[in-house]
Amino acid sequence: TPLTESAFTNTGLTNGTIYYYAVKAVDAAGNVSTASSAARAMPDVANPASFTLPVQINFQNNAAAVPSGYTKDFGKNYSNLQGFGWISPANDQPLDLSVGGSTPGNGRDRNFNSDQRLDTLMHMQADDVQAHEQSKTPPGNFNGTPEEGEWEISLPDGVYEVTVAAGDADAPAANSNPAPESHTVNIEGVNAISSFVPTGEDGSATRHKTSTLRNVSVTDGKLTIDAQGGTNTKINYVTIKEGDTTPPTVDTATLQPEAGAENVTINTSISATFSETMDASTINESNFKLEKQGGGEVLAGVSYDDANKRATLDPS
Repeated sequence: TPLTESAFTNTGLTNGTIYYYAVKAVDAAGNVSTASSAARAMPDVANPASFTLPVQINFQNNAAAVPSGYTKDFGKNYSNLQGFGWISPANDQPLDLSVGGSTPGNGRDRNFNSDQRLDTLMHMQADDVQAHEQSKTPPGNFNGTPEEGEWEISLPDGVYEVTVAAGDADAPAANSNPAPESHTVNIEGVNAISSFVPTGEDGSATRHKTSTLRNVSVTDGKLTIDAQGGTNTKINYVTIKEGDTTPPTVDTATLQPEAGAENVTINTSISATFSETMDASTINESNFKLEKQGGGEVLAGVSYDDANKRATLDPS
């Protein structure tokens, strides 16, 4: 309907939904111009939704079953109303990946893996698939929205433990000329999964990679996950827990031999128990040492018992 005023107000809109507007000019004779470039707008609530930790998000299409204890993400754009969703890495604007194609959207449910968290996925770099499809003869198209997306969630500034999984339960036949995939996932700019290429048959464990970052720092009120550096990356699920900011301690009551012991046999093992589970790779001969009185190290091997949180030094 032609406008009779220089302003237009659109009412009855839904918060969190992206709307596009284009203008055409109509002269007195009824001739209509081509449409202008589209402008976009998204009504939203003022404050983002809040969440109780842990947060567990499963990436999937809208129709797929949701794993127990998880909230589904089927590609809706970020909005304060929802508190999480997708944005464009090009301009940080909300990006709707739940539309386009026959599914619709960029979420998938493969029906190859009994773990629904790994059986489903969201295409983070569908533009790579589109480019590959367009290179074929005849050219094809990605079944969804052929754009790259980043995912973010509104969280208070702080430290978090984040686990993420990437991959695809579907092992395409080589003769189908599938789009190359090299899954890379970064959390708040820190790499969690790097250049992972799935292998094996449909639904096999080797088709996924899971990684946990234990000290993810959020300083801008949002935790962001991107796929920069990857090719055709697909994300399966993410879990977010409160980070551990308390340094570990050694339980002095469990020291063997006890502190200050004398006349200890020279080949006696030395052990220390920690207040929490440690990263075994950080406990080794370079930082757990036995020194001679007067100087010099005693040759020794170091081991760590994860179940009992105990480090042991055995003199050679």
